[in-house]
Amino acid sequence: MKTQSTIQFILQRPLDDIKANLIQTMNMCMGMVKNHQKVSLLLPLDISVKDAESKLNTIIKNYENYFEVNLVPYEPKLKLFNELDRFIVLKKYIDFSADYVFTRSALITIYCVLIKQKVIYESHNSNFAQHKILNNLYVSVFKKITRNDAFRLFVTISDNLNKFWINNGMPLSKTFAFHDGTSLVDQPNLIDVDIPFSNRNLLVTYTGSLYIDRGLDRIIKLAKEFNNLNFLVVGGPNENAIKFRKQCKAGCINNIAFTGPVEHSLVASYLSKSDILLALWSSKVPTINYCSPLKVFEYMASNKLIVADGFITIHEVLTHLENAVVVEPDNYDALKDAFNSILKNKEFYLNLSKNNYNIVKSNYNWKKRSKLILKKLT
Repeated sequence: MKTQSTIQFILQRPLDDIKANLIQTMNMCMGMVKNHQKVSLLLPLDISVKDAESKLNTIIKNYENYFEVNLVPYEPKLKLFNELDRFIVLKKYIDFSADYVFTRSALITIYCVLIKQKVIYESHNSNFAQHKILNNLYVSVFKKITRNDAFRLFVTISDNLNKFWINNGMPLSKTFAFHDGTSLVDQPNLIDVDIPFSNRNLLVTYTGSLYIDRGLDRIIKLAKEFNNLNFLVVGGPNENAIKFRKQCKAGCINNIAFTGPVEHSLVASYLSKSDILLALWSSKVPTINYCSPLKVFEYMASNKLIVADGFITIHEVLTHLENAVVVEPDNYDALKDAFNSILKNKEFYLNLSKNNYNIVKSNYNWKKRSKLILKKLT
């Protein structure tokens, strides 16, 4: 490919709140810019432009200095097929002068191939649609369009997901796995944050969503049993943080605090003040065997000890007793045993992840991921 290409990222999920898919897409835009590409981002929104711009700036400050963002007002009209609804709105704004369209939308991908617009499709799941009949139709169509010259790459976010799609008919020559990553934040640039504990006990931190399938019950049990540790839970939604606060107060668990939602730019600051980081989910997370969670790479960049559930794609990045403590998923006793071991040999365990920043710098950051994808286009 030529030295500088124009790439239009298209995110079909409306910008109403900051979630992992928006964080990932914004940082991929920045990663491409750092690789000397000209980038624009197209996304629908159902909030005001002013609010949208404010939210985007919490992900990448002054993003408008690096790439263009086209915010398209969106009002849902189709209740049963939201993707079609969004496609109808967004296709009017596709930049046909761009060298490549980069998207997670199956419909936009199909449309681009049909009109001979070069497209890169990125998959984060083992299906195109939740409805079985519709998903089977997409799979059948993709088996055909991926052979077209306009379809350039089928990007997946884990080795296991890559194997799944190749086994389901995606072409080996165009299907590649690239784990997600994180931004590297220099220590002097961290923002000071308040840690709500006055003692000097080790601080165990979880960042991310507080949904029922994220293993929060195990964190609360840990806090109850290990009252010589402090536990900090950073994330939302706020109503769930309030619920967990009340639950812990009723149970007289005083060594755990819930911040509620915080700006993503503050996450690295909370991690820097922690000693142990929890990467917990549960087998109820629909994408758990195919995902590449952003928090893993954010944790790695902090060089703090990671205790993680050993789902298959987590093992692709973290190795037990080499750069993390990896435990059996959905098993509280395994998690408890890990903490007992850590407390018995603090010096060994707290230094276990000390090289993770260098691993991220070499392999799991947005600039490197973008560079690897660009290489596949040559």
